[in-house]
Amino acid sequence: MSGLGRRVLVGLLAGLAVIIALMVWSDARKLADALSTFELPLLAPVLALSLTGYAFRALKWQAYLARLDIRVERTRSILCFLSGMVMSITPGKVGEVLKSFLLRESDGVPIARTAPIVIAERTTDLIALLIMATWGAASLAYGGAVIIAGALLVAALIILLSWPSAGALAVRAVASVRFTAAIAPRLDEARVSMNRLMGLRLLLGTSALSLAAWGAEAVGTWLVLRAFPGTHASLGDATFVYAFATLAGALSMLPGGVLATEGSMILLLTSVLAVVPSEQVATAATLLVRFTTLWLGVLLGAGALWLFRRRYLGDGEGRGPRVDPGLPPDDLFGSNY
Repeated sequence: MSGLGRRVLVGLLAGLAVIIALMVWSDARKLADALSTFELPLLAPVLALSLTGYAFRALKWQAYLARLDIRVERTRSILCFLSGMVMSITPGKVGEVLKSFLLRESDGVPIARTAPIVIAERTTDLIALLIMATWGAASLAYGGAVIIAGALLVAALIILLSWPSAGALAVRAVASVRFTAAIAPRLDEARVSMNRLMGLRLLLGTSALSLAAWGAEAVGTWLVLRAFPGTHASLGDATFVYAFATLAGALSMLPGGVLATEGSMILLLTSVLAVVPSEQVATAATLLVRFTTLWLGVLLGAGALWLFRRRYLGDGEGRGPRVDPGLPPDDLFGSNY
């Protein structure tokens, strides 16, 4: 089995283990009863909101590619982006560097040039989640440690990744060591890309797209909660629950944030906010939220990866740089920053 297959399998097994554990903990029969009360017609808008979130993230991916002057035919670029979602179940989503491997194979773009996009994506995701979670944490005086840890991580990432001297120093250190000197040129190429991706205007614009993406899923979480009789969660409650639980899962570095995200969400719904009638309803809502966000993305990613490999990598023909003349010359948020 390939390294990709092993990582996906580990994430799937971890997710399955958490689902089984939650079923046992909440009593499978009572959990089934709770799920049976879900208002099924609300599932369609929840799925639509998740797809809207993916669209915002695809725009962010396109903005990063444009900032690096990488021109890829739109359909292929979007399929590449969607393919990366199959790796959402890797710790910190670092497996999404799969997108860089795909672009190397289909368009001849060096991995070192595009891999920093994954870091930039995670940085702006953290910024958005912190914004969404901070208000609730402050008003409830809950979860301060998680918020502070996330804020410190974001601050450190922005300073280190946008500070040219820090990157240059790291490259020189790698080049000075005999056993790592060979990778110094690729590391330097990644450093140049990273510096370009951390410009202020692009950082603000992509953070706004991240906020829109996570916000759409937070509204979906609210609809899921509303679909269970006896719940009284406001949109603000749902936003805090979803953002805080997702942030906790991201900081845990567990595959897909499993266990940490589910556990945080159930705790917030039952004990901190007490907006659900029972633990079984909280568990049912949590499972549905995860199925319509994380696992929907993994499923779409698997389908997109199959299609990408079939259409663009199947026979090996037509590889090498391909330019889409329809793309604008500048990125969404300005090329001079």
